[in-house]
Amino acid sequence: MKSYIKIEGEAVKEGVKALEKLAFNMPKICIMNTYIQSAKPLLNTMTGALEYFGVEGEEAERRCATIVSKSGVKLDGYDFVYEWFTKPKKEELDMLRKRVDEALTPLGLKYTIKSK
Repeated sequence: MKSYIKIEGEAVKEGVKALEKLAFNMPKICIMNTYIQSAKPLLNTMTGALEYFGVEGEEAERRCATIVSKSGVKLDGYDFVYEWFTKPKKEELDMLRKRVDEALTPLGLKYTIKSK
């Protein structure tokens, strides 16, 4: 299952970065967005991935190896996709929505989220 997010507002890039940060602490998902698509050559190395996400350490290295979707997911007009490793429970989808709201609202951004 994938959860697609469309961001509306002035600070879309900041919103995408906030969603990346959120995803880094959610081990049951991988992600894709327009910025990752354009940075793919950089992300092909561990050093590049650590630099892109602005993290360091052993745990960060493990997460960098699984955070970027390798399935070829299409954005289809959305800004961000969370791709679930296993089918999420309703509570997990509700928690994602709550966390996305907490990440984007302070930036003055509105969004739509669709899971399918």
